[in-house]
Amino acid sequence: MGLQVYTAFLFPVVDGRLFVGQRNTPPFEGFWGPIGGKNDSRKNVAPSRWDSPKLIEKMGGHKVLSIVDRYSDMIGAEYMQGTAVRECCEELFSDEKFPDDFEDDDFSDVVRVGSLDDCVEIKGRTVETANYIYISRVGRTDFSPSPREIAGFKPLTEITSGDRMFPLAKLALAHMHYLIEFEVPSEFTEGYGSLREQIEPFLQEGFIAEGEARYGDMFGAMIYYPERYFGREQSEPMVREVLDRIRGKG
Repeated sequence: MGLQVYTAFLFPVVDGRLFVGQRNTPPFEGFWGPIGGKNDSRKNVAPSRWDSPKLIEKMGGHKVLSIVDRYSDMIGAEYMQGTAVRECCEELFSDEKFPDDFEDDDFSDVVRVGSLDDCVEIKGRTVETANYIYISRVGRTDFSPSPREIAGFKPLTEITSGDRMFPLAKLALAHMHYLIEFEVPSEFTEGYGSLREQIEPFLQEGFIAEGEARYGDMFGAMIYYPERYFGREQSEPMVREVLDRIRGKG
């Protein structure tokens, strides 16, 4: 079993435009996608004012912490939303990367898109990653990208066929498009439904490749797109697998 790492990534929306960053470090160096990094111990970082837990409302009306945030509490780590915003601050605003450097409305409407598990090779070592993806409106444009972490930063609409996007980004975009297209009730659909025209051009045949990641809870990418791109016969086992997971059989 390889090393397991928890990560969080954030898609910034600036003046209504969805942005992506180009990674400047492994894994997927040179690839484009949301900005983020590893979840860290509260002892090592100053949690941002956005470091708040995800509360899930149950059928009885009460609310409970999400499983991953309960785990964060148990080990004394940041909540995943806090990791996503902190990493974005550090990488996009390297001149002002501490919580006190930011105002409350610099990041607003922070919403979790979903999560997925992956397995990557870093320096010859297998690393299992549990990745949590968020989206947020960013209310400032005085960017100072960290040259160590970010090689480029531009709107999704400026991505060309020559640009490579890492699997996590492609699957998250597929799921976001699914939520919008089928008007699935969610915080994301309510807050970011207007992004459809920016996302749609990139969801074309060949955009998602089979086997790029082990799926988590982004059912839009798991159920809708495999059938659309790979055909019903090939996608049915994949669909059954995720449905079994949802029903607690997997």
